[in-house]
Amino acid sequence: MRGPLAGAFFLIVLQVSACAAQPSAGSVAAAARRPPTAAPTNAATTAASKTKKPIVAGQAKAGESTAWFRDIQPAKSLAKVQTKVSRTVIPHKVRTGASPSPTQLAPSRPLTVSTPVAPRVTTYNSLNGGGIAAGDTIQASPPDSTGAIGPNYYVEIVNSEIAVRSRTDLSTVAATSLSDFVGAPNTVVFCDPQMQWDPSSTRWLVSFIFCNAQAGTGSQVLVVGWSQTSDPRGNNASGWCLFTVGTGNNFFDYAKLGHNSKYVILGGNFYDDSTLSFESASIAWVGKPASGSTSCALPSIDGTNTTLMNGDGFTPTFTPVPVNTNSAASDGYIVSAYDPAGNVGAVASQRKLAIWHLDSAGVLHAHPDIGVNLYSLPVAASQLGGLWAIDTLDGRLTQAVGNPATGIWTSHTVDDERFPAPRRWCGGTRSRSAARRRHWSSRATSPTRPTGSSTAG
Repeated sequence: MRGPLAGAFFLIVLQVSACAAQPSAGSVAAAARRPPTAAPTNAATTAASKTKKPIVAGQAKAGESTAWFRDIQPAKSLAKVQTKVSRTVIPHKVRTGASPSPTQLAPSRPLTVSTPVAPRVTTYNSLNGGGIAAGDTIQASPPDSTGAIGPNYYVEIVNSEIAVRSRTDLSTVAATSLSDFVGAPNTVVFCDPQMQWDPSSTRWLVSFIFCNAQAGTGSQVLVVGWSQTSDPRGNNASGWCLFTVGTGNNFFDYAKLGHNSKYVILGGNFYDDSTLSFESASIAWVGKPASGSTSCALPSIDGTNTTLMNGDGFTPTFTPVPVNTNSAASDGYIVSAYDPAGNVGAVASQRKLAIWHLDSAGVLHAHPDIGVNLYSLPVAASQLGGLWAIDTLDGRLTQAVGNPATGIWTSHTVDDERFPAPRRWCGGTRSRSAARRRHWSSRATSPTRPTGSSTAG
């Protein structure tokens, strides 16, 4: 659960078209085309094992038991959860003003950075309309707003409401509260909602978290589901299959949603719900229904259940983000930025992204890290004409989209440590994080060859 994202973005092209030069050994492209890599050093079991064993970080097998994700039930089980009055809020690291940069690290390999150019911004088909209004919701702040677009509809979701809009003119064609949508008591507070259109199954996918469970009662819950058809206008009883995943006394914060051709994939960070201490990042996957099926049969769920590590084998993973796969690819990818802010270690500049992929058999594979330009914890962004700063988050990835054939794109707000201290800009103060906007491509070609990627500077 975080405030609105603002400030600078790094768009990282993890892989480009298959027509490009042959990938290097450490790239996602190479990983997708070679046999699965071995699990990291902390993995204790292999995917080839047929015995029931706990799923471990880095590699897993469908059907094995999990500890973090304990069970999956129809959404009506929410009627039994124990609530509290206030919403659970997990603090994160933020640097509110310019301060000395953390210790810098040398890049792991040469990288080509594109030249900043003026942004190309336009309104598609003149579509420009207001979203869900604050007065239409329970006015929980932040609203955690997200949305997705399909062939006929745009579906908007916030932490208390879901609205379906016509793709033609953005008019609202259906809307309901999340409580009514999932069939929960109105005392339940939800947050971190995610909505995606899945072209491989022509369905809508959704997830969100139960955010006011009573600590220590084992009531923590994650909601996941999908539309029965390509039409998202029905509620739970007439168009959606929704399920709850129990996580005991472990709160699954900042849950992110993705998918491949067979699984809904979830990534997030587990915290103890009594102490709010970080426990581990984790990845889970839920079996999708067969193509054309409108049944809401209970799906399978699997996931990691020990401390998830980055590719170096000892740095804890923070906020793994599954890729919103925009094709019918059998491999689904998960990406995570090494944490620069001190959420799971020391405050330090970073230069790597961790990578995993989930194949169609439900096996999770760890891949070598990808080196990117040096980045660190960003400062808060100034607003023109105001004293309140905008929280730019803390360097974690925020979303990812693409597929193994054409490329995977992701972004995060960071300080790239290349620009001077705050300066005057357009009559206001331009913060360091806003000034340090740069996009790069980590194309698998010669490190001295221009990549052709260009975006706003």
